[in-house]
Amino acid sequence: MVADLQDPFLWCAMARSSAAAASQMTWQGSEEMQEQRDLFVKVTGLPLDAPKWRRAITWNGAVLVALSVEQSLKALTIMTSPTSERPRTHDLVKLWKVAGDRVQDRICDELRWVRDRTVGTRLSQGMLAAEEIVHHHRKTFELARYYNERNPTGAPKALTQNIDLWQFALAAYRATRLALTRAVSGMGPLADDTNWNDVIAFNRRIGRRIPDWENEV
Repeated sequence: MVADLQDPFLWCAMARSSAAAASQMTWQGSEEMQEQRDLFVKVTGLPLDAPKWRRAITWNGAVLVALSVEQSLKALTIMTSPTSERPRTHDLVKLWKVAGDRVQDRICDELRWVRDRTVGTRLSQGMLAAEEIVHHHRKTFELARYYNERNPTGAPKALTQNIDLWQFALAAYRATRLALTRAVSGMGPLADDTNWNDVIAFNRRIGRRIPDWENEV
């Protein structure tokens, strides 16, 4: 059986795209939301009031935010995997555990940075610790995709702590970018969540030869 080798750069790019698409959906101002809803109604001929529109945006935006978290965590686990394979799960708790202590610590650091950076903005009210976030949102990807499955007459009120999920998604993406940047450059002081042997092994897997003098550091 051929191993399912993966490129963490592409997973990182997918994480960025998912978060960007979600932000475009969920961070709309009232005028932009009204304009988009009117266009949708005009084209489809289907009536859709503002509450239903906002509910649809909220739930489907949550799909993309949770997916972005998953993609970042998978990028990081691919990097630490000796065979560049990815876990086959959507469960954020399982991915969090596979990522390991060093990756978890880095994401926690980035979560603090994101929270400091977003003070005074719409993303400033997160309260949960990183591990609490992954437990709270471990099934959000599936739940949000099929939010009417269990209750066809209305969306369940299970989508909570959304700001925490957003903050975690941004923190995980930043941690992924940092890890990839250091792995590719092979230069400068290493982050706490990696070591020199990790960098060498990763660069060999992506076909980049590290000069001998770098290997001696």
